[in-house]
Amino acid sequence: MNPICIAHSRRTRRPWLPGLALLLTAFSSVQFAYADSTASFSVLHTFSSSEGSVPYGSLLQGADGRFYGNTAMGGANNLGTVYAVTPAGALTVLHHFTGSDGASPAGPLVAAASGTLYGVTEFGGSNDSGTVFSITPSGQFTLLYTFAAWADGANADGIAPRGGLTLGSDGNFYGATTRGGRNDAGTLFRITPAGVLTTLYSFNAFNSSQPDGAMPTTPLVIGADGRFYGTTSVGGTHYSGSLGPGTLYALALDGTFSALHSFTATTDGSSPSGLAPTGDGSFYGATSSGGSNGSGTLFKATAQGDITTLYSFSAATTTATGLQTNNEGAFPVSGVVAGNDGTLYGGTAFGGTGSGTLFSLAPDNTLTVLHQFSTLSNSANSDGAVVLNAPIRASDGSIYGVTAWGGSNGVGVLYKLTMPALPTISLQLGSTQITSGNSTTLGWNTSGASNCTATGGWSGSRATSGSLTVKPSATTTYTLSCRNISGTTTVSTMLTVNPNDGSTESGTDPGSGTTSKGGGAMPLWLLAWGLLAGIRSRRRAFTRNNV
Repeated sequence: MNPICIAHSRRTRRPWLPGLALLLTAFSSVQFAYADSTASFSVLHTFSSSEGSVPYGSLLQGADGRFYGNTAMGGANNLGTVYAVTPAGALTVLHHFTGSDGASPAGPLVAAASGTLYGVTEFGGSNDSGTVFSITPSGQFTLLYTFAAWADGANADGIAPRGGLTLGSDGNFYGATTRGGRNDAGTLFRITPAGVLTTLYSFNAFNSSQPDGAMPTTPLVIGADGRFYGTTSVGGTHYSGSLGPGTLYALALDGTFSALHSFTATTDGSSPSGLAPTGDGSFYGATSSGGSNGSGTLFKATAQGDITTLYSFSAATTTATGLQTNNEGAFPVSGVVAGNDGTLYGGTAFGGTGSGTLFSLAPDNTLTVLHQFSTLSNSANSDGAVVLNAPIRASDGSIYGVTAWGGSNGVGVLYKLTMPALPTISLQLGSTQITSGNSTTLGWNTSGASNCTATGGWSGSRATSGSLTVKPSATTTYTLSCRNISGTTTVSTMLTVNPNDGSTESGTDPGSGTTSKGGGAMPLWLLAWGLLAGIRSRRRAFTRNNV
């Protein structure tokens, strides 16, 4: 079960927040030498209660370069805000929620083609069941929909949407509610830009072993097949008297629902976080807890629901104040974002010194801690704490995100992780053409690479610079891929091997200026010269004998 309570309460906004505040007051400081020094962490903005506290939902970078997001609390009415932050860290509050138009905005904002932003609130509206809204980058706010009242544990369209909205290929928005619907286990819905909502699916009761799961809390993502994919935080076929560990599901545009996978808790994790699509039609994701050590996992899932666990976070030690500490972080509630080569980036709610971490996972499943958040004192520190939402990779190549707590005011920060440039590679052959049976040199130099791998005409791990002699029997391509925490650069070069047929073959080594010649039959011009010389010799002999 997710260490941060996900149960919905009609009386308490964000019921997990008070308990979390108590956990974050004090604990012993532990230092680990796991952070990667090539990633530079900085606080771009420290939130204050007046502009919003507890930022909740991944950031969205707009067409204007600013970052847009929500806070679950704070603002003029302590009901949350919508804000924009420039790359320099200047924050503008675009909207203060009043309750009637929503309260506690949750999940990321999504932009339509027009640039208008769309989002949800978990509470508020006329029925206090949550709302859907739109807002322009200049702050013009429109209430689009209010969810129905919650009566006897159920309603028609769901309550408490938490995962935000996803823009579909049909121009409509799709999302989920955590509770309500026919069985009070949440719903999936479609809503038009004008605010017309259609309930597409109601989940079964969360205290059952139904394969569809219950209480979806994360954003939907679009797969290569055009379907939406998502997760539920509880339920599934591994229910055993308590809340099940969650599921993976798919939803077609026409509302057709498919249950794909039920998590097992101990084997592949529990309470899956959001998904990140890959280029091959599969998805990366995280589970908030469970796995072999109980601290959460990172996984890859196919569109058919096959799960491969990529990494299990190490067991955490509980401090006297109830915090969880370990080396690399624990409980990746945030989910992940995928880089250009399948490198994953994410954060943890706890672990490290107890305040959480930022990490990357390489394609070979090597985890690197990019930042450990520092010790808290009365919920405050210098750099933030408790990562609840996945970071984003912005247009400048840096990673941006928010923490729910910490910072000098104790109510969260917006951070920037400046990443190193991708590696550069020079891969050169001494000659790009050789004759069969001959050899040449293959040399390489890199900059900014932590490791390199060879494929094609050579293979295996390689140093970041070097040379070797190559002697292929046929035309061969040599490929070198080098990576660092920002991703992977790949270059190739081809060596042409000409047959040994006696023809003249010219190398292309500008330094040697030599020409390769093959053996075999005598060239025709040489044979003709010899024949002509013989005829002339016989003619001279004939002349001497007859004079």
